[in-house]
Amino acid sequence: MKLIFRKNDSTTSLLLFVYNHYLALRGKDSIKLSSLLEYMRAFGKTDSAVRMGLSRAVKSGLLSNSKQGNEVFYSLTDEGKQVITSWNEGVMQFWERYRQRNEPWDGNWYIVNLHHAANETEGYAQFAEKIEGLGFVLINSNTWVSPYRNQAGLKKLTEEFGMGEHLIEFYGEMTIHQDLQQFLDDTFNISKLRSLYREYIDIFKPKFAEFQQRVQEEHFVEAGYALPLLNELGWNFFQVASNDIVLPRQLLNQWEEDEASTLFKEFREALLPYIHYFLNKFDS
Repeated sequence: MKLIFRKNDSTTSLLLFVYNHYLALRGKDSIKLSSLLEYMRAFGKTDSAVRMGLSRAVKSGLLSNSKQGNEVFYSLTDEGKQVITSWNEGVMQFWERYRQRNEPWDGNWYIVNLHHAANETEGYAQFAEKIEGLGFVLINSNTWVSPYRNQAGLKKLTEEFGMGEHLIEFYGEMTIHQDLQQFLDDTFNISKLRSLYREYIDIFKPKFAEFQQRVQEEHFVEAGYALPLLNELGWNFFQVASNDIVLPRQLLNQWEEDEASTLFKEFREALLPYIHYFLNKFDS
Protein backbone atom coordinates (compact mmCIF):
# COMPACT_ATOMS: atom_id res chain seq x y z
CA MET A 1 0.00 0.00 0.00
CA LYS A 2 1.40 3.35 -1.03
CA LEU A 3 1.48 5.88 1.78
CA ILE A 4 -0.72 8.92 1.20
CA PHE A 5 1.07 12.14 2.02
CA ARG A 6 -0.94 15.18 2.96
CA LYS A 7 0.89 18.45 3.41
CA ASN A 8 2.75 17.72 6.62
CA ASP A 9 2.10 21.09 8.27
CA SER A 10 -1.60 21.36 7.40
CA THR A 11 -3.95 21.43 10.38
CA THR A 12 -5.80 18.33 9.13
CA SER A 13 -2.57 16.37 8.72
CA LEU A 14 -1.35 17.41 12.17
CA LEU A 15 -4.68 16.52 13.79
CA LEU A 16 -4.55 13.02 12.29
CA PHE A 17 -0.96 12.68 13.50
CA VAL A 18 -2.04 13.59 17.05
CA TYR A 19 -5.02 11.21 16.95
CA ASN A 20 -2.81 8.39 15.68
CA HIS A 21 -0.46 8.69 18.65
CA TYR A 22 -3.25 9.40 21.14
CA LEU A 23 -5.10 6.29 19.96
CA ALA A 24 -1.97 4.16 20.35
CA LEU A 25 -1.19 5.61 23.80
CA ARG A 26 -4.66 5.89 25.35
CA GLY A 27 -6.76 3.52 23.27
CA LYS A 28 -9.27 6.36 22.82
CA ASP A 29 -10.54 7.92 19.61
CA SER A 30 -12.08 10.98 21.26
CA ILE A 31 -10.22 14.08 22.51
CA LYS A 32 -11.69 17.12 24.21
CA LEU A 33 -11.34 20.47 22.48
CA SER A 34 -9.33 22.07 25.30
CA SER A 35 -6.70 19.31 25.02
CA LEU A 36 -6.56 19.54 21.22
CA LEU A 37 -5.89 23.26 21.46
CA GLU A 38 -2.98 22.58 23.82
CA TYR A 39 -1.55 19.83 21.60
CA MET A 40 -1.73 21.96 18.48
CA ARG A 41 0.00 24.91 20.14
CA ALA A 42 3.12 22.73 20.14
CA PHE A 43 3.00 22.99 16.33
CA GLY A 44 2.61 26.76 16.46
CA LYS A 45 -1.09 26.63 15.50
CA THR A 46 -3.34 29.35 16.89
CA ASP A 47 -6.64 28.47 18.53
CA SER A 48 -8.58 30.00 15.64
CA ALA A 49 -6.58 27.99 13.08
CA VAL A 50 -7.26 24.78 15.04
CA ARG A 51 -10.99 25.52 15.30
CA MET A 52 -11.16 26.12 11.53
CA GLY A 53 -9.19 22.93 10.93
CA LEU A 54 -11.54 20.96 13.16
CA SER A 55 -14.52 22.40 11.30
CA ARG A 56 -13.02 21.29 7.97
CA ALA A 57 -12.27 17.83 9.38
CA VAL A 58 -15.89 17.46 10.50
CA LYS A 59 -17.21 18.61 7.10
CA SER A 60 -14.91 16.17 5.30
CA GLY A 61 -16.12 13.29 7.50
CA LEU A 62 -12.86 12.61 9.33
CA LEU A 63 -14.11 13.79 12.73
CA SER A 64 -17.42 14.24 14.53
CA ASN A 65 -18.10 16.48 17.52
CA SER A 66 -20.33 16.18 20.56
CA LYS A 67 -20.82 17.91 23.90
CA GLN A 68 -20.37 16.13 27.20
CA GLY A 69 -21.14 18.37 30.15
CA ASN A 70 -19.16 21.56 29.69
CA GLU A 71 -16.65 20.01 27.31
CA VAL A 72 -16.75 19.63 23.51
CA PHE A 73 -15.19 16.39 22.25
CA TYR A 74 -13.96 15.58 18.75
CA SER A 75 -13.97 11.90 17.77
CA LEU A 76 -12.53 10.01 14.84
CA THR A 77 -15.17 8.74 12.43
CA ASP A 78 -14.84 5.40 10.65
CA GLU A 79 -13.41 7.30 7.69
CA GLY A 80 -10.89 9.06 9.93
CA LYS A 81 -9.86 5.76 11.48
CA GLN A 82 -9.44 4.27 7.99
CA VAL A 83 -7.06 7.05 6.97
CA ILE A 84 -4.93 6.36 10.05
CA THR A 85 -5.14 2.58 9.52
CA SER A 86 -4.05 2.95 5.89
CA TRP A 87 -1.05 5.03 6.93
CA ASN A 88 -0.04 2.53 9.62
CA GLU A 89 -0.41 -0.40 7.22
CA GLY A 90 1.86 1.34 4.72
CA VAL A 91 4.44 1.92 7.45
CA MET A 92 4.26 -1.74 8.53
CA GLN A 93 4.70 -2.88 4.92
CA PHE A 94 7.90 -0.87 4.65
CA TRP A 95 9.34 -2.45 7.81
CA GLU A 96 8.39 -5.89 6.51
CA ARG A 97 10.36 -5.18 3.31
CA TYR A 98 13.26 -3.97 5.43
CA ARG A 99 13.14 -7.15 7.54
CA GLN A 100 13.48 -9.25 4.37
CA ARG A 101 16.50 -7.21 3.27
CA ASN A 102 18.45 -8.61 6.19
CA GLU A 103 17.55 -12.25 5.50
CA PRO A 104 19.39 -14.59 3.10
CA TRP A 105 18.24 -14.16 -0.51
CA ASP A 106 18.01 -17.21 -2.80
CA GLY A 107 18.64 -15.22 -5.99
CA ASN A 108 15.14 -15.77 -7.36
CA TRP A 109 12.72 -13.09 -8.54
CA TYR A 110 8.95 -12.96 -8.21
CA ILE A 111 7.25 -11.68 -11.37
CA VAL A 112 3.54 -10.96 -11.63
CA ASN A 113 1.62 -10.26 -14.81
CA LEU A 114 -2.01 -9.31 -15.38
CA HIS A 115 -3.19 -9.94 -18.93
CA HIS A 116 -4.57 -6.96 -20.82
CA ALA A 117 -8.25 -7.54 -19.96
CA ALA A 118 -7.47 -6.65 -16.34
CA ASN A 119 -7.10 -2.99 -17.34
CA GLU A 120 -10.82 -2.83 -17.90
CA THR A 121 -11.83 -4.15 -14.48
CA GLU A 122 -13.08 -1.82 -11.78
CA GLY A 123 -10.38 -2.56 -9.20
CA TYR A 124 -7.35 -2.41 -11.50
CA ALA A 125 -6.13 1.06 -10.49
CA GLN A 126 -6.28 0.28 -6.77
CA PHE A 127 -4.62 -3.11 -7.32
CA ALA A 128 -1.80 -1.46 -9.27
CA GLU A 129 -1.29 1.01 -6.43
CA LYS A 130 -1.39 -1.49 -3.57
CA ILE A 131 0.88 -4.11 -5.13
CA GLU A 132 3.78 -1.67 -4.76
CA GLY A 133 3.36 -1.85 -0.99
CA LEU A 134 4.10 -5.57 -1.19
CA GLY A 135 7.54 -4.82 -2.64
CA PHE A 136 6.81 -4.89 -6.36
CA VAL A 137 7.86 -2.37 -8.98
CA LEU A 138 6.27 -1.95 -12.42
CA ILE A 139 8.75 -2.91 -15.17
CA ASN A 140 6.38 -3.10 -18.12
CA SER A 141 2.71 -2.77 -18.89
CA ASN A 142 0.85 -4.92 -16.32
CA THR A 143 4.09 -6.59 -15.19
CA TRP A 144 5.67 -6.17 -11.76
CA VAL A 145 8.85 -7.64 -10.28
CA SER A 146 10.09 -8.15 -6.71
CA PRO A 147 13.09 -9.93 -5.17
CA TYR A 148 10.76 -11.17 -2.42
CA ARG A 149 8.13 -13.88 -2.76
CA ASN A 150 4.93 -12.79 -1.06
CA GLN A 151 2.25 -15.23 -2.20
CA ALA A 152 0.01 -14.70 0.83
CA GLY A 153 -0.05 -10.92 0.40
CA LEU A 154 -0.62 -11.21 -3.34
CA LYS A 155 -3.42 -13.75 -2.89
CA LYS A 156 -5.19 -11.45 -0.44
CA LEU A 157 -4.82 -8.52 -2.83
CA THR A 158 -6.10 -10.38 -5.89
CA GLU A 159 -9.09 -11.65 -3.93
CA GLU A 160 -9.85 -8.14 -2.65
CA PHE A 161 -9.96 -6.69 -6.16
CA GLY A 162 -11.13 -9.76 -8.10
CA MET A 163 -7.92 -10.09 -10.11
CA GLY A 164 -7.26 -13.79 -9.58
CA GLU A 165 -8.41 -14.97 -12.98
CA HIS A 166 -6.22 -12.38 -14.72
CA LEU A 167 -3.06 -13.23 -12.77
CA ILE A 168 0.07 -15.04 -13.95
CA GLU A 169 2.92 -15.62 -11.47
CA PHE A 170 6.56 -16.53 -12.11
CA TYR A 171 9.21 -17.35 -9.51
CA GLY A 172 12.79 -18.24 -10.34
CA GLU A 173 16.02 -17.01 -11.91
CA MET A 174 15.87 -13.90 -14.05
CA THR A 175 18.50 -13.23 -16.71
CA ILE A 176 19.46 -9.56 -16.97
CA HIS A 177 21.22 -8.66 -20.24
CA GLN A 178 22.84 -5.48 -18.97
CA ASP A 179 25.05 -4.35 -16.13
CA LEU A 180 23.31 -5.43 -12.91
CA GLN A 181 23.91 -2.17 -11.07
CA GLN A 182 22.58 -0.19 -14.02
CA PHE A 183 19.49 -2.39 -14.11
CA LEU A 184 18.90 -1.84 -10.39
CA ASP A 185 19.40 1.91 -10.77
CA ASP A 186 17.03 2.13 -13.74
CA THR A 187 14.37 -0.12 -12.22
CA PHE A 188 14.46 0.81 -8.54
CA ASN A 189 15.63 4.47 -8.71
CA ILE A 190 18.69 3.70 -6.61
CA SER A 191 20.61 6.91 -7.36
CA LYS A 192 17.65 9.16 -6.58
CA LEU A 193 16.77 7.32 -3.37
CA ARG A 194 20.41 7.30 -2.27
CA SER A 195 20.52 11.07 -2.63
CA LEU A 196 17.23 11.54 -0.75
CA TYR A 197 18.34 9.28 2.12
CA ARG A 198 21.63 11.15 2.38
CA GLU A 199 19.73 14.45 2.51
CA TYR A 200 17.52 13.02 5.28
CA ILE A 201 20.56 11.95 7.30
CA ASP A 202 22.24 15.33 6.84
CA ILE A 203 19.15 17.10 8.17
CA PHE A 204 18.10 14.86 11.05
CA LYS A 205 21.45 13.74 12.45
CA PRO A 206 22.19 17.32 13.65
CA LYS A 207 18.56 17.66 14.80
CA PHE A 208 19.01 14.55 16.95
CA ALA A 209 22.13 16.00 18.55
CA GLU A 210 20.31 19.29 19.14
CA PHE A 211 17.34 17.46 20.68
CA GLN A 212 19.62 15.62 23.11
CA GLN A 213 20.81 19.00 24.35
CA ARG A 214 17.46 20.80 24.39
CA VAL A 215 15.57 18.01 26.14
CA GLN A 216 17.38 19.06 29.28
CA GLU A 217 15.44 22.34 29.18
CA GLU A 218 12.17 22.27 31.11
CA HIS A 219 10.44 24.58 28.62
CA PHE A 220 11.24 22.23 25.74
CA VAL A 221 9.49 19.34 27.48
CA GLU A 222 6.56 21.30 28.90
CA ALA A 223 5.80 23.01 25.58
CA GLY A 224 5.59 19.64 23.81
CA TYR A 225 8.25 20.39 21.22
CA ALA A 226 8.94 16.66 20.85
CA LEU A 227 5.57 16.35 19.09
CA PRO A 228 6.36 18.42 15.97
CA LEU A 229 9.85 16.91 15.88
CA LEU A 230 8.43 13.40 15.58
CA ASN A 231 5.95 14.51 12.93
CA GLU A 232 8.77 16.02 10.86
CA LEU A 233 11.03 13.02 11.45
CA GLY A 234 8.46 10.44 10.34
CA TRP A 235 6.89 12.40 7.50
CA ASN A 236 10.26 13.03 5.84
CA PHE A 237 11.50 9.48 6.35
CA PHE A 238 8.47 7.72 4.90
CA GLN A 239 8.17 10.17 2.03
CA VAL A 240 11.42 8.55 0.83
CA ALA A 241 11.09 5.04 2.27
CA SER A 242 7.61 4.40 0.85
CA ASN A 243 9.18 4.41 -2.64
CA ASP A 244 11.97 2.02 -1.62
CA ILE A 245 11.51 -1.66 -2.46
CA VAL A 246 14.44 -2.30 -0.06
CA LEU A 247 16.62 -4.68 -2.05
CA PRO A 248 18.39 -7.67 -0.45
CA ARG A 249 21.90 -7.05 0.84
CA GLN A 250 23.26 -9.47 -1.76
CA LEU A 251 22.11 -7.02 -4.45
CA LEU A 252 22.78 -3.74 -2.63
CA ASN A 253 25.11 -4.10 0.30
CA GLN A 254 25.95 -0.43 0.88
CA TRP A 255 22.64 1.38 1.19
CA GLU A 256 22.02 4.75 2.84
CA GLU A 257 18.59 3.56 3.94
CA ASP A 258 20.28 1.41 6.61
CA GLU A 259 21.75 4.48 8.30
CA ALA A 260 18.58 6.52 7.75
CA SER A 261 16.31 3.86 9.27
CA THR A 262 18.60 3.44 12.28
CA LEU A 263 18.59 7.21 12.79
CA PHE A 264 14.81 7.31 12.49
CA LYS A 265 14.26 4.50 15.01
CA GLU A 266 16.73 5.84 17.58
CA PHE A 267 15.41 9.39 17.31
CA ARG A 268 11.80 8.18 17.51
CA GLU A 269 12.48 6.08 20.62
CA ALA A 270 14.14 9.05 22.30
CA LEU A 271 11.15 11.31 21.51
CA LEU A 272 8.31 8.99 22.54
CA PRO A 273 8.56 9.32 26.35
CA TYR A 274 8.30 13.11 26.08
CA ILE A 275 5.40 12.86 23.64
CA HIS A 276 3.55 10.50 25.96
CA TYR A 277 4.18 12.87 28.86
CA PHE A 278 2.79 15.81 26.88
CA LEU A 279 -0.30 13.93 25.62
CA ASN A 280 -1.06 12.68 29.14
CA LYS A 281 -0.51 16.12 30.64
CA PHE A 282 -3.81 17.50 29.29
CA ASP A 283 -5.87 14.29 29.36
CA SER A 284 -7.51 14.55 32.74
